[in-house]
Amino acid sequence: MTPKVKLKNTIIHYIDGASFFIGISLCSFSVIIPAYVKHYTNSPLMLALIPVIFDIGTSIPQLFNVYLDKKSSRKETKKNTIRDYFISAIINRISFWAIGFSILFFSQYPSVSLLSFYIFFIVFNLSLGVTQPNWINLISVTVPDEVRTRFTGNREFFARTVGIIASFSLPFILGMAEFPKNYAYLFIAAGFCLTIGIIPALFYEPITVIKKDNHNLCYASFSRFIKIGLNIIWINKKLLGLLMLFWSLSVSRISNAFYTPYIIDSIISKYPADQKNLLISILNIALLSFVALTMALVGKLIPKVGYKKFLAIGMSSLILANTIVVFFPFYWSAVLGQFFLALFVSSAYLVSINAIMDYTEPGLRSTIIALNSNINAVFIAIFSIAGSGIAKIFNFQTALLLAAFFSFIIMIIIVRSHIRPTLTRIVSLWNTPRD
Repeated sequence: MTPKVKLKNTIIHYIDGASFFIGISLCSFSVIIPAYVKHYTNSPLMLALIPVIFDIGTSIPQLFNVYLDKKSSRKETKKNTIRDYFISAIINRISFWAIGFSILFFSQYPSVSLLSFYIFFIVFNLSLGVTQPNWINLISVTVPDEVRTRFTGNREFFARTVGIIASFSLPFILGMAEFPKNYAYLFIAAGFCLTIGIIPALFYEPITVIKKDNHNLCYASFSRFIKIGLNIIWINKKLLGLLMLFWSLSVSRISNAFYTPYIIDSIISKYPADQKNLLISILNIALLSFVALTMALVGKLIPKVGYKKFLAIGMSSLILANTIVVFFPFYWSAVLGQFFLALFVSSAYLVSINAIMDYTEPGLRSTIIALNSNINAVFIAIFSIAGSGIAKIFNFQTALLLAAFFSFIIMIIIVRSHIRPTLTRIVSLWNTPRD
């Protein structure tokens, strides 16, 4: 790899990453999108659909994509990794344009506008699920192995920082017009930022190719592919124990979709109407900043503290996030709650990913990650729908407190759990009969 090619790929990666995080930061799924939907409806079910669509939408295509990638990797034909990434990414990012323009076109028809939002939001997340494995392959063919970990870490830090800086423009964009046109401009701006950064991706230069795979997952039918993956998790008791604890964290979704709506109703509503957009924007900036901070912090401390303890820390953080805004309904508590939410998200995400990396053979990691995402998505859907029922029968506050109560029970289970330290090797699975 020549210095010129290295510099070229690095610049393109940084542009691509920055543009993605700018778009996502402007329309965060935890603050901005729930606030937008709440303008149309206070229905707990409609709000609960946001995390359900995100998790299921990104998980299912990911599993199919990994399976198809395994099947194609045993063929001699050369895989055009850059093309595959560009096509899936451009569809993914243009969908935000569609959300913005549909809001403008149907601004006089609230029901149609909200329906069109959910349709294009589904498209966004399905295409994101397809793009994620393609991005992993892209990294593999454009970044040298010896610097890949450091490079992706630096890239993400740069991209998140740029995204946080860009999110300071939220009050200005939301103040450009009345609802819903202000949110239309916001989604269009996010779509522009998302899309403009993907164009240079056409000019990546591959430095290697995806190696041909010859293990049994490449020859399995889809049902057997899933079965083998589940067996890998099942026989590896250390990994299974950690993932089961991780899946239990989905109880947080009882209240996840209602956190921002509750803050808007109980805290922000007390302030003058002309300050509402500014206060929501500050919450968004706080969450983005705290996620970046806690990702770095948790990443450094996990090797010292251990997976199980950090899962317990994550659950205790969720308990604090929920209870602090209920018992201290002030704006400062809402901002502090964003920190505890960020710590919960960072702990859960980094524990699950690193546990899979530590206790799975390299050639099977993408399969286990995809399976884990789908299993977790099922639990997320169950608890999200249950939470919508609780919020409908009672209110948002009850959902937050019940999530905190169940999280306390899960935290006790995590602390008292005994996970065997022995790692079960899975080499034998590579010799299972082919279909």
